Amino acid sequence: MYTLTMFSPPIEIKKHLLEARSTTIDVLSRTLHVPWHKGRMAYFTFQQLCSEALSSSDYRAVVANFDTILLDQIPALRIPTDRNEVRRFIHFIDAAYESKVIPEMNQIIIG
Repeated sequence: MYTLTMFSPPIEIKKHLLEARSTTIDVLSRTLHVPWHKGRMAYFTFQQLCSEALSSSDYRAVVANFDTILLDQIPALRIPTDRNEVRRFIHFIDAAYESKVIPEMNQIIIG
């Protein structure tokens, strides 16, 4: 089992600091819903970002629109049970890394 812990103030506190405003991003011929944002900071739950049928194009659009992305409620991920969620999470991290976007997360457990 692998554990990655990133230190940051509790995401739940940061979520309340954001204005309760949602927005959408156009990706190809689809619309991607962003549940919370303020300026160039966005908030997603893991389910919203990695359990939905999103592609690398969606993640590139997210990181193109936001400099900081708060990712909350990350469950313990099991391989092969959560294979699709793990794959999407990796695509998101790759897109963030390539764009020099800062993803702030709670604890991640993959096993």
